[in-house]
Amino acid sequence: MIKVTFDTNILVEVEENRENKSEILRILEIGQKKKINIGVVAVCAIEKKVKGQFIDNINEFNSWLVDNNFGSLEIIKTIGRYSIAFWDYCYWGGGKISELERNIYNIIFGKSEIEYITNDINNKIWRKNIIDTMIFLGHVYNNRNIFITLDGHFLKKSVKSELENIYETKVFKPKEFLEFLNIINI
Repeated sequence: MIKVTFDTNILVEVEENRENKSEILRILEIGQKKKINIGVVAVCAIEKKVKGQFIDNINEFNSWLVDNNFGSLEIIKTIGRYSIAFWDYCYWGGGKISELERNIYNIIFGKSEIEYITNDINNKIWRKNIIDTMIFLGHVYNNRNIFITLDGHFLKKSVKSELENIYETKVFKPKEFLEFLNIINI
């Protein structure tokens, strides 16, 4: 079975009724028919607010998913980072998983090691970059096949190609993924 991972922006597209909503709902429908497995990395919830409050734990995120018609999604773990993870739902860093995180960060953002190790959770650019990295890491580390996103960092031709080749995965926009499913008759 094909294992799909939704990036955070895919959830936002549906939640805010944006232009790709119909394609995403079609993908969800295919997933509900058990033709594909769709997941979302837990760290996607870190910056979500419900009733003015940030989501505090994995149970609140699951409730948010159910309330927003994403209840069929599998919640995927990723590496834990201080103030950027649910400690009850993540992998401890160190060794190979930390090396994987650093490699993914460098592919996507091409930054120096100094920027990677900044760990400044108040720096919005660093925080967004590390969350994007953690999301893709969750996708790779959990052996998923297809990453669906609208984020330009992932879709940049050189980045997309390198991620696909090194991690034996595919990166698609929602419409491209539906076209792919049509080609393989799903």
